[in-house]
Amino acid sequence: MRIKGFVLSVLALLIFGLPGCAGLNFSQKSPEAIDFHPQIIAVLPATVGAYEASRDSVDLVASSRLAKTGWFKEIRDASTIKNRMASEPELSNDVTQYVQKLNALGASDAAMAGKLKSALEADAFFHAYVTAWEYARMEGGKAAKVGIGIKLIDANTGAVVWKANHDIVEKYWVSRPALEKILERLTDELLKEMPH
Repeated sequence: MRIKGFVLSVLALLIFGLPGCAGLNFSQKSPEAIDFHPQIIAVLPATVGAYEASRDSVDLVASSRLAKTGWFKEIRDASTIKNRMASEPELSNDVTQYVQKLNALGASDAAMAGKLKSALEADAFFHAYVTAWEYARMEGGKAAKVGIGIKLIDANTGAVVWKANHDIVEKYWVSRPALEKILERLTDELLKEMPH
């Protein structure tokens, strides 16, 4: 009887500890996406809002997972762009204003995109924003939740070619899952839908 109870407990832990995922929350491609095949993509610093603890992880994971796809000739990673922003005030101002407008309006400013295209020498911009990064109580248990949204922008026209968002909630009992590992899985799921 003890073994049967133990086996049932382990099975329950495995079942409830697995993340559930059945497609993205939202994914939308523009008509231009079919002919959009950028070679150089710039990963703009993520917008993290209240989830400041996620900043470095999101920038690093976005850049590394894009590189892992092998779709692009070159990735201008967020870390390199942030280093340039620290030493080039005009670039810092331009990136900051562009991202603020992108977040506020949900649309890309074509003139600013053109300016950034020249400064970053990129065909496309990849911008992630964080919607969840936390451990919380959920439905009587504990859960880790990570959520991000992504916009892929044609640097030549400033058009948002693709946008998507999704989250993963992973329930746990004892050991907290690493938010960074959940972020990696989440980013990979989003990238499966991204035009390239």
